[in-house]
Amino acid sequence: MSKADKQPAWLDQARKMWEYLNDHAELNEYQELIFTGNVSEAYRYTGASNASYSRIRKLLLEYGVVRIHQVGNRHQPSIIEITGSLPPGDLLPPEHLTERTSSATMVVEVERRVKSLQAWRESLERGGLDIAKVLQDFELRLTRLEREVRRIGTSKTKAK
Repeated sequence: MSKADKQPAWLDQARKMWEYLNDHAELNEYQELIFTGNVSEAYRYTGASNASYSRIRKLLLEYGVVRIHQVGNRHQPSIIEITGSLPPGDLLPPEHLTERTSSATMVVEVERRVKSLQAWRESLERGGLDIAKVLQDFELRLTRLEREVRRIGTSKTKAK
């Protein structure tokens, strides 16, 4: 491969990014592979420049190997689902990819959801959900929140 044929560095960095996310992901209760953490650390690991971040993210989304559930910030982590593997060999930039047919992506999505529902049902069969406990916990958290709101409201009133 000549120097002119060499693919841009950000394409290699996209593969490193996917590998980092995949290596640091864990299976959740629905058997989904989920990365929860700081995406900036992942980009630093790849050696990508800030200018390449959006291209790398777009490429991973276009290949359908990740799904972003939550964009993180300094107060909350990013949550990214690993939905597939990158093909071996050189990656193509998103503008060179053919458009996926809706039926092909729909089959993959339905299979993923069925797998998730089966895992959820199995967790219920193992006694995984105590609705009374969930409601009691919810009521306790709501009561604490109401108490905190009242406390903040009275302290602001006193400050005036």
